[in-house]
Amino acid sequence: MHRWKVNKLEEALELGEAVIKATEQKEQLIYAWDEAEKSKTVAKAKLKAIEEFRASDSFEAKVTKGSSVEYEYGFEACKVKVAWLFPRINLSHLQFEDSDDKVEEAPAMLLAPTAKALAPKPIIEVTTEPIL
Repeated sequence: MHRWKVNKLEEALELGEAVIKATEQKEQLIYAWDEAEKSKTVAKAKLKAIEEFRASDSFEAKVTKGSSVEYEYGFEACKVKVAWLFPRINLSHLQFEDSDDKVEEAPAMLLAPTAKALAPKPIIEVTTEPIL
């Protein structure tokens, strides 16, 4: 009779342990699901913020400014290259202007040959001093 009672208690203990293990697994699944939902919410908030920024005037101003800086760099690089390729052309009248509403015709003196051409600016300076 004791053996029957011991078997019954062992079965109840195993069942209790199985319930505890299943509950722990369910808790881990709920935690993982909660973390996934948090990540999803954060990603949606970031995307919304990016979309709002792209629609703003500030974004447009920054893109315009960046494009203008890049354009000016390209303009100056082109001017140096033209001066190097065509040393007799006077490029002193070519100036970069930020204003889009101001369009002027090129001056007639632009193509007048000159004795002095714009020398390209060196990117790296060469020194004769020893490096210590």
